[in-house]
Amino acid sequence: MVDHVSLLHELTLKITKSEDFNSALNIVLQKICETTGWAYGEAWVPTSDGRKLICDRAWHFDSEKLEIFKNASKTITFSSGIGLPGRVWASGKPAWILDVTRDPNFPRASIARDCGLKAGIGIPIMNNDEFVAVIEFFTREVLEEDKQLIHLIMTVAVELGNIIKYKQMEEKLRKLSQAVEQSISSIVITDTKGNIEYVNPKFTEITGYAYEEVMGENPRILKSGKTSPEEYKELWDLITSGKSWQGEFYNKKKNGEYYWELAQITPMKDKKGNITNFMAIKEDITDIKRSQSEREELKEQLYHAQKLDSIGRLAGSIAHDFNNFLMAIIGYTDLLKSEVSNNTRAKEFAGNILTTAQKAVNLAQGILAFGRKQTLKIRPESLNEIILTAEIIYRRFIKENIDYTSDLSEENIVIKADINKIEQVVINLVSNAIDAMNEGGSLTIGTGIKKIDEYFIEKHGFGRQGTYALISVTDNGAGMDRETKRKLFEPFFTTKEAGKGTGLGLSIVYGIVKQHKGYIDVHSEPGKGTAFFIYLPLADEPMGEESNDGIEIINS
Repeated sequence: MVDHVSLLHELTLKITKSEDFNSALNIVLQKICETTGWAYGEAWVPTSDGRKLICDRAWHFDSEKLEIFKNASKTITFSSGIGLPGRVWASGKPAWILDVTRDPNFPRASIARDCGLKAGIGIPIMNNDEFVAVIEFFTREVLEEDKQLIHLIMTVAVELGNIIKYKQMEEKLRKLSQAVEQSISSIVITDTKGNIEYVNPKFTEITGYAYEEVMGENPRILKSGKTSPEEYKELWDLITSGKSWQGEFYNKKKNGEYYWELAQITPMKDKKGNITNFMAIKEDITDIKRSQSEREELKEQLYHAQKLDSIGRLAGSIAHDFNNFLMAIIGYTDLLKSEVSNNTRAKEFAGNILTTAQKAVNLAQGILAFGRKQTLKIRPESLNEIILTAEIIYRRFIKENIDYTSDLSEENIVIKADINKIEQVVINLVSNAIDAMNEGGSLTIGTGIKKIDEYFIEKHGFGRQGTYALISVTDNGAGMDRETKRKLFEPFFTTKEAGKGTGLGLSIVYGIVKQHKGYIDVHSEPGKGTAFFIYLPLADEPMGEESNDGIEIINS
């Protein structure tokens, strides 16, 4: 006689330890058959569309005939109410057949007869109220209903249902754990006091803190000091009241590097609605912030370049007419001076007029240079020779406390240029660099070759593809803030004291470079010096129209 209690205990232990539902099914089919002596057991599960049942697996004692029955079952499907599996599926209750070979609702009767099978039992497996499968067992004898056996298998079926529920929860937790561990977002869980209880690998990757370093710590270890206490209080008041908070943090990594995060902090609650933890899901948006900043800066540069171009055209037109008037004034004053040669007083006045008019001419020439209205004598020139010639001039006013370095290319770089104008560009830039280093410093002038490609144009917001000669003038002086750089090339803008500059020096540089179809690139930060980069077409490069105004001001 079968010890149902021992069998149930053994089956419960085994299916509890099984890896999954299918493994548990195999254990149940085999163990019940071996213990009760029933010859054959099989499991039927719904098809993917849920309309029919298919034989998913079977177990039997070693027998060629039973193998035939199993293979036949694999080729059959049952609708609800049809056959023993369909009958159990429809009712949700166990079913016992005394002799399947004589049952009118057993489509496999003839096969069962050939294989020597008689009595059959079908038991539903449910997960809560959801149908999962039907398990069937067959014996070689005609048997009356055995309520104890039905109860045994029903109890096992309940355990199978529980195993499914447990495995589903386990799988859900596994997937949730994987999602959290492998998330591209940084995830932090704290207790109700804000002390960290969990961080995922992305958090450690972004912040540089190891898991062990932050356990029990407060997220304030990431504070950069850039967020006000009032903002943190507003955040805390919101989440402790049971609501979620979303916003941005400007935080600091373990290595001191700053970064931006978009964060959502949500209270975690138990079944009674009590807050048990807080969870923060954060995404590093530093690159997005940088891209937004770069786009805004490029837009501002384009607008500023367009404004400079408009000012240049207007100023150039006015300066051209103004220059003509000055030429007339100078001409008539020369005549006047010759007519009053015997009148010392009148001659002095005429001389003063000429001196003032000549200053006005120089000013007009500067405006014409900015407005690109000057006549240039373009021809192939050696860039290094231009620098060396200019050096003879600017060497005279480089102070002793300034360390000067010349870093000229070994290659003979030939450009299409007006030599005098490019010398003027270099001298003006050197003069500005010297003025920025009242307490001394270092000044470096260099030349080289630079290729402007699509990536360069996309990154810098100016340029036309090709190979260019490069002039660099770099100092470690006072540097400039953003607002100063924005106005840098505007006519009459100066940071010097009154009477120490017209504000046209860099405007002239800008105009000359643009007239040479070149580009200006300025890198500067307060206290970190300034670097000017001048890009000029090589002599073998076509001097076509530029693609845009080509002035760039960059925070570096």
